[in-house]
Order: sequence, then structure tokens, then C-alpha cells
Amino acid sequence: MLVSIIAQAMGLICLSLAMNKHFKLVFNSNPTSIVSLVLTLSGWLLISLSILLVVLLSSHISIAVIYWLAILSINILLLTLIHCRFSLRK
Repeated sequence: MLVSIIAQAMGLICLSLAMNKHFKLVFNSNPTSIVSLVLTLSGWLLISLSILLVVLLSSHISIAVIYWLAILSINILLLTLIHCRFSLRK
């Protein structure tokens, strides 16, 4: 389950960095179209991998999906706090 949580967090980070606003906040430059595409594809791939791992490793699929959604909410909150910290630092 830990691998699923890490994959989900990394996927969300990739998806947020694929946006110009967040990429510029972190790296002080605009991403190229190739970098944005790679970040978007890898983000969706990691999120898909995380839900697949939760479903495959769980005996009860309905509880696993609820667990995955709860962790998704926590990861989104943490990512929002990280981006707020970067924006306050500037």
C-alpha cells in the first residue's frame, strides 16, 4: 500500500508541475511543450498505477477504492500546502 501512496503522490506532483503556473513557481522558468507533455503522461501513468496496485493487492475492492480516494484527498491537501509554501517564499 505504501508504493501506491507514493505513486499517487508522485503522479499528482507531475500533474501539477505540468501546469505553467506551478512549474514557474518551482523552477523560475516556463516548461517546454515536451516537458509538459512528459509530466502530464507520467502523472496519469503513476495515478493509474496507484489505483491498479490498490485494487490488485486488496481483497475487498470497494473498501480499497474508498481507501484510495481518502489518500488522494490527503495527497491533494499536502500538495496544495507545498505549493502555497513555494508561493509565499517568492
